[in-house]
Amino acid sequence: MSELRHRVFAFADIEGSSRLSTPDKEQAQQDLASMLEAACSLAGVESRELEDRGDGYLLVSLTDVPVRDVIESFASSVDGALSRRPVGMTRLRVRLTVHQGDVLLGARGWRGPQLDRAARMVDAVEVKAALKAAQDGRMALIVAPELYHSVIRGYQVPDPMAFRLRRLDTKEGPLEAWLTITGASEQPGRDADEVTMSKPGQSGQTINQVGTANSSPFGNTVRGGINYGTDQAGNR
Repeated sequence: MSELRHRVFAFADIEGSSRLSTPDKEQAQQDLASMLEAACSLAGVESRELEDRGDGYLLVSLTDVPVRDVIESFASSVDGALSRRPVGMTRLRVRLTVHQGDVLLGARGWRGPQLDRAARMVDAVEVKAALKAAQDGRMALIVAPELYHSVIRGYQVPDPMAFRLRRLDTKEGPLEAWLTITGASEQPGRDADEVTMSKPGQSGQTINQVGTANSSPFGNTVRGGINYGTDQAGNR
């Protein structure tokens, strides 16, 4: 068993891969792998491991690389490749999360609590529903709050104003994450997209809050809804 190492990593999952035929799924996997490899080269991630996860990949940098470079160049490159996908090919839309933390390589793959956290973010029902609802979107990019505030807010790429703060309900409990759908004409997370939720003992009172770039419980955030609810069941 290897020692713990601090690494930058990413999960990339293909939307609706279970609905693809076997040949189409294999082609989509190969196309996504090519996009990820090209994006790594652009972001300076020269040494990495790409682990096939069936409907996507786990990518782990094997050397130290600034997470800011991965957020900016890597994610932008994947999105650019999706936007240039030729008409007539199987439509490919992706959920992508970039994260970092201490991991180790065990006998059957990579392990670490931050890996688990990233996997829950990319697989969350709310993220899947948001991408499904944005029919003109290409990619759901999800990041943890600490990454948003340290390597996205205050920079130009990716646009911090395009992100929405979402509460994700996972099997391990709720998580907060910042989400943007690239290519979408409107970002998810506004009041109209949310189910009214009640605080315990306060029937009918919502817990959805609204923030702007200058006024928010989380500081410099986005215009529009700061989501503490879930997407409507019909979008899942």
